[in-house]
Amino acid sequence: MSFDRFYHDHYGVTLKSVEKQTITTLVDLLNISKYVGIEEYLKDCYVGYSIPQISKELDCLWVGENSVINVELKSDTVPHGKIINQLKQNKYYLKALNRSTNLYAFVLPSKELFMLEEDSIRVVDIEDLVEKLLDLNKRISDDEIDKLFDPSIYLVSPFNNTEEFLKGEYFFTDEQDKAKKYIVKNKDKHNILALEGSPGTGKSLLLYDMAKELKKQYSVLMVHNGSLNCGHDKLKINGWDIIKYQDLFDSLIVHDSSSRLDVSKFDFIMIDEAQRAFSLKDILDNINALNKNCILSFDRNQLLKKEEECYNNPQIIENAVHPLEVKKIDSKVRTNTAVQKFIKAIFYKRAKEPLQNNDSVCVTRCSDMQDANAILKTLQDEGYVIPKFTPNNYCYVEYDEIFCGLKGGTAHGVIGQEFDKVASVILPKFYYNNNGRLACDSAGYYDEVRMLYQIVTRARKKLYLVIIDNDAMYDRLHDIINGK
Repeated sequence: MSFDRFYHDHYGVTLKSVEKQTITTLVDLLNISKYVGIEEYLKDCYVGYSIPQISKELDCLWVGENSVINVELKSDTVPHGKIINQLKQNKYYLKALNRSTNLYAFVLPSKELFMLEEDSIRVVDIEDLVEKLLDLNKRISDDEIDKLFDPSIYLVSPFNNTEEFLKGEYFFTDEQDKAKKYIVKNKDKHNILALEGSPGTGKSLLLYDMAKELKKQYSVLMVHNGSLNCGHDKLKINGWDIIKYQDLFDSLIVHDSSSRLDVSKFDFIMIDEAQRAFSLKDILDNINALNKNCILSFDRNQLLKKEEECYNNPQIIENAVHPLEVKKIDSKVRTNTAVQKFIKAIFYKRAKEPLQNNDSVCVTRCSDMQDANAILKTLQDEGYVIPKFTPNNYCYVEYDEIFCGLKGGTAHGVIGQEFDKVASVILPKFYYNNNGRLACDSAGYYDEVRMLYQIVTRARKKLYLVIIDNDAMYDRLHDIINGK
């Protein structure tokens, strides 16, 4: 049976002509048939495997119990530097498998096989690859391979993984890379540029990565619209200029004489979480007047109080960026798919895709706030981060006692951060309105539903909800988890 016919019949994969020629030539050189038989090795190879949620494609991939082999196919002659960079990137992605990695590139015109060694490549005999294939232990099944890849490890946070961020131990998806190139290309054409993305798309990482690159040539001021966290403190120790949005407002708008901030000395002002920024148009007008560059990142749905919606910041940003476009990134990487689906189900009643007993999400219920506090303290001991609803500075709110003794910070304090395990609560007053959207009967200063959204979208791997005296919410979410 021909190679392309085999893959079409078994996996529904149709190879392009140049792909067929390249891989067929490689297979011919391997001369696998004299060992086990061509079909056996073809069955063991994943051709054009795409890592879940990353859209990172590997040309040829063999995965055994203890080792993994990747061969990238080159139909044309390629500079060695590009081959090295691709194989190093593949090695980074394959580290999730916790197996020894063997990385190669096969170049069709010269029929040469290159192997990655640290930061260089060298030509090896085809027998080297044959030996590695023969050494593969039990092959991983089709159902298992997707589970081996944990998408959440591929995006570091500049706040929660600051050391990895500073060392550059991360890569971008194609979508993120295109967004970065677009903004960098246009930075000299327009003073105001912007990046939009929902939770888990890596927009803060992208913004801080661009700042890190710009810092090599320009002075850069980072502005965070929220409480500064430990990651910010680490970056400041490493020479970064980072302030809260309020400080920028005081300097540009209030002209506070006590402020030591001189915005005019910076070439770039980078504003993170700009969707909640008050007086944003005035800020951008002042930055333009100073002839400074500004790059913003925002998520139009991440609001914490009702009045922030009235700021109309997405429209303000789009107007400021015009005639260029706000660059959007849509693909979520940080959060696993089960958590994503569950979050959607929490906030939108018509989202009913069952999770079939997925252990990434869990709900439990209790009758009162004291019981909820006890459950949350147990979860905290198990490694869950439990941000509390931000307290009202003007009056006592009845749910404050739920979070007594917990150390997870506040909804405002975790802005831009991410954690492997997050827990929160569904309050008795939560319900679904006539449009099927989650709502809450409350007159609090901060919007409880929006704060819940901010909290649960911090979860990368696991999400646990404690539902307080709300049987309707429990029954619905419990059924979703159990595949009903």
